[in-house]
Amino acid sequence: MKRDDRLQEELAAVERLRTDPTTPEALKQLSVALRRGPATVAAKAARIAADFELASLIDDLVFSFSRFFKDPVKTDHGCLAKIGIANALASLGADVADLYQRGMRHIQMEGSFGPPIDTAAGLRAACAMGLANSRSSTVLVEIVALLADREAETRAGAARAVARCGRDEGVLPLRLKALLGDKEDAVTYECFRALIELAPAPSIDFVATFLETDHADIAAEAIGNSRRPEAVEVLKKRWESTVDAKLRAKFLSAIGLTKQDAAVEFLLKLIAEESDHTATAAENALGALLQDQHVRARVDEALSHRRSKSG
Repeated sequence: MKRDDRLQEELAAVERLRTDPTTPEALKQLSVALRRGPATVAAKAARIAADFELASLIDDLVFSFSRFFKDPVKTDHGCLAKIGIANALASLGADVADLYQRGMRHIQMEGSFGPPIDTAAGLRAACAMGLANSRSSTVLVEIVALLADREAETRAGAARAVARCGRDEGVLPLRLKALLGDKEDAVTYECFRALIELAPAPSIDFVATFLETDHADIAAEAIGNSRRPEAVEVLKKRWESTVDAKLRAKFLSAIGLTKQDAAVEFLLKLIAEESDHTATAAENALGALLQDQHVRARVDEALSHRRSKSG
């Protein structure tokens, strides 16, 4: 049998275990896949362990993680297995600080069409998230260091991990990182989200200061995704004070993201009474809420009111 055919057969065999992965035989096969299988097979087994919360496989996951550090570019191209295993261990709440710390230090340069690239950025982010769940006394110090990582994926993951730690002192480095900025908006956005998760009320006020900067769109999205009542008023005030049409639409979309009753009422009023452009933006801002029959009926009512006024 050709190597590729054998690999596809192994992958299919592991995937079939999803039918009932908790049987003794299935657990045995998953253990073998983790301990002996190639990277793609081990990664698939790790995903099943996470999806079905198979804590009995933690030792197998730890063993598998270590073996993919031996000649890593060859045995685990793209860090596929190590990332999958780290995510599984974090999902299972495994307190294996030494393993996470090892992953957070790992850099794996691989060839590409241009200069070599570091394929371990996602691994460092995944391990930071795992370490956030551990009882290590230095957890926050170690995670914060990754906010200065050279890879954006790692920096963004570090911000999420700081929030996962749930410690008040995590607010300070996240604020500093947001104020200093990042060349990638995705990283700044994750800092905003993490801040709001850690300290909602003061952080919404802090992130709102970015609504008048070049980061207005991602700040609005972060505030909207908080789904907190105070977010609606903050975004409404900024919408009312700006004249830029694109930003106004962004702020309306963010208001819709809150999914608050006050947000729905505000957007319905705009649909019924404001200009065609604003009404369209308000309807679009309702997004997934339009699938709710009650909301859809009220939108139709607002549109009917609008047509009666213009007629």
